[in-house]
Amino acid sequence: MGSNPGRIGALGDTLENIEEREMHITASRTCQKLWMVKSASEFKQVWLDCVKCHYWAFKKRKILHRDLSENNILFWRNQKSSGKGSEIKGVLNDWDMGALLSDEPKPSEKHLAGTIPFMAYELLSSNNLPSAHFLRHDLESFLYILMWAIDNYNLKAKTGRETRRAQAIGMLANRYPCCASQLEVFFIFIHPRTPWR
Repeated sequence: MGSNPGRIGALGDTLENIEEREMHITASRTCQKLWMVKSASEFKQVWLDCVKCHYWAFKKRKILHRDLSENNILFWRNQKSSGKGSEIKGVLNDWDMGALLSDEPKPSEKHLAGTIPFMAYELLSSNNLPSAHFLRHDLESFLYILMWAIDNYNLKAKTGRETRRAQAIGMLANRYPCCASQLEVFFIFIHPRTPWR
């Protein structure tokens, strides 16, 4: 078996397809996973806080998140000043794949940004990968996270089944068409316009 010096990784990426990244570290208070909320009402509050945060970043600063997943929707709890109860705040985390918008959207660098199980159908099914990332793609990711939470979280027991690393690796091995075909089964029932505008 010959070696190909320009080829690295199990997925066949070549050196020219690798892009440099910068590492940034942020420090903040400890947050909890979404499924650790105490009630459906708290879930709703955290969810809305994160959607509002995303809206603010998009509207005021022209930033798209581009990597929404269940692990990026977190919360923290503060004791109320009255000493009775606590307030909950949603935190939209992990903005390292975020991008500033420009007047003319450009294709995402050299690869698609996002967590595959929660990526927009249009991005997964595009024949011309990668394609430009739009607001509608982030909003579609929020929908998939919500569907995942409904199916996999038990708020009374404060448990959730996270997307498993093995599942994600399996999806990567099959690349994007596999995920797109799995989403097609879902779309049989809701019939979205493709692409969503």
